[in-house]
Amino acid sequence: MAAWDHLVDLCRLPHRGSTTRLEAEAARRLADRLRETGADVRVEPFSAPRDTLYRGPALVTIAAGLACTLAWSHPWWGLAVQIVFLAILVGELLGSLAVDFDLILPRSPSQNVVAVWPGDPSLERSPLVLMAHYDTQKASWLFHPRLVPWLPAIFGLAYAALGGATAALGAHALSPAAGWPAPVARVCAVVLLVFAALLAWGGWRGVDVPGANDNGSGVALALALAERWRDDPPSARPLWVVLTGAEEVGERGAKAFLRHHAAALDPRETLIVNLDNIGGGQLRFLTGEGLLRYYPYDTHLLSAARVLSMHRAPDRVGPWRNLVLPTDALPLAARGFRVITFVGIGRGGAIPNYHWPTDTLGRVDRHLLAFAEEFLWEYLRVVVNPPRAEARAGGPRSSAR
Repeated sequence: MAAWDHLVDLCRLPHRGSTTRLEAEAARRLADRLRETGADVRVEPFSAPRDTLYRGPALVTIAAGLACTLAWSHPWWGLAVQIVFLAILVGELLGSLAVDFDLILPRSPSQNVVAVWPGDPSLERSPLVLMAHYDTQKASWLFHPRLVPWLPAIFGLAYAALGGATAALGAHALSPAAGWPAPVARVCAVVLLVFAALLAWGGWRGVDVPGANDNGSGVALALALAERWRDDPPSARPLWVVLTGAEEVGERGAKAFLRHHAAALDPRETLIVNLDNIGGGQLRFLTGEGLLRYYPYDTHLLSAARVLSMHRAPDRVGPWRNLVLPTDALPLAARGFRVITFVGIGRGGAIPNYHWPTDTLGRVDRHLLAFAEEFLWEYLRVVVNPPRAEARAGGPRSSAR
């Protein structure tokens, strides 16, 4: 089946919201479809918050705002609370497996779907992993098409207020007579509490989006490419298809995959191709990602993408440095895995219909999806069959390590 046919089938569900009943139903259907290809398929359960984009930052900013007001008479306690919640936020943004919003948010069941084609059993080879998340996000005021270009500024203001509040509390604790910390703390507290209220309202009023582009498109491409691999394997490498749940709540599916399989996978040899939002705009490959710390992607995977795009479609494929919000590749790149992400970028650098109710099947660019399927199939053939000199050298090392 072509990627479009897989996408049509997946979009029969109204949405696939993280940790919802419909996410679980989507996992069941995807597992059945992969079993039909003859793969060894496992559904791997884990737990994840229902929402980290709204509730997590809202709790952190509420705690910071209250620490600047109610705890002002006890600055050391206020500073301690501030540092604890700030550490949780930093861990979340860095893709930590130990310190993130799971420490302060309730969790519900989710699951990954992992399909394996073993390759040549006589060769011990690390797999090629095709990864795509199948869950969907909520639409709220935060992702109104007119506000999306301002997302970095909105979150940047909130993070600046967090930093200012921490500095004011620290200065007040060390020097109670200083005059500047009080007005700075008041301004930061107002910004943080307003931001928290807007986030809470967005999480409460938000609606689950259909998710045809984000990320039905990536899942459909992964399924179509897996079928091609089954029919005409270009390498003796094993192929893994990893369809993750709960990506929209802080890459929880990718983190669960790491907890389950990192010990069995060699980060130096495993190749991971992440597919996300390839249903609109132009095909781009990220060169890395990360907000607080930027993790460059693997040099071999990037070089192959650059060379192939230059020869195959220089006007339709190209590099892109970073996204506002992370993908499933973040926790993998942070741990030195050889990874790359392909994504569709529209006008002004925005992902089309991003986290908005218009993310429907009718808005997906069918021609882009067909082109991406052909390009990515050729790309997979290139990355698993590197030039002979490179193969004799053992392959290049990732720039993320």
